[in-house]
Amino acid sequence: MLLTDGGAGNAGCLFCPRKRRDAAVIAFSLPAVPTPINRLLRLHWTVRAREQKRWRELVSIARLRLPKAQRVCVDKATVTLTFISPRPSDPDARAKCVLDALVRAAFLVDDGPPHLVELRLRSQPGKSPQPLVRIAGPASIVSALFPPPVGRSKP
Repeated sequence: MLLTDGGAGNAGCLFCPRKRRDAAVIAFSLPAVPTPINRLLRLHWTVRAREQKRWRELVSIARLRLPKAQRVCVDKATVTLTFISPRPSDPDARAKCVLDALVRAAFLVDDGPPHLVELRLRSQPGKSPQPLVRIAGPASIVSALFPPPVGRSKP
C-alpha cells in the first residue's frame, strides 16, 4: 500500500526534482517470522547464508506483488517492524534479516544512520506468526523511474 502526502503546500510531484516530493508509506506482511540472530550466529555459515537468502527472496516477492507505482525506494525512512507470534519474542533479534532484505530489495537506500531515521520494533501476540512491515519517508525519484531488477542480474 502506498499513500502520498497530498496536503496543503504540496506543489510538486514525484518527477519534479525542484519541488517537494510526496511522502511514501508502504505496508505489507511477510509469511513467516525470521530466526533470531542469536540462534543464527551459533549455526554453520551455510545455514546463516541460506536463511538470509530466504528472507531476500520473501521480501523481493512482496515487492513484486505491489503495484509498479508503489515499488519505490524510501530515503530518510522510518521503519516499523511488528512481529506477531504465539509466544513472546525478542523483536530486535529478529530484525536483522528483514532489514538486510529490505535494503537488498530496494525498499530502503541503506539501513545505516543517514538513511534510516527511525526503527520501531514491536512484538504482538497472535495465532499466525508473521512480521508486518511499514516504511514511511520521502520516495526516491531514481527508483520510481527505474525500478531495480529483482531476481536476475545482467550478464
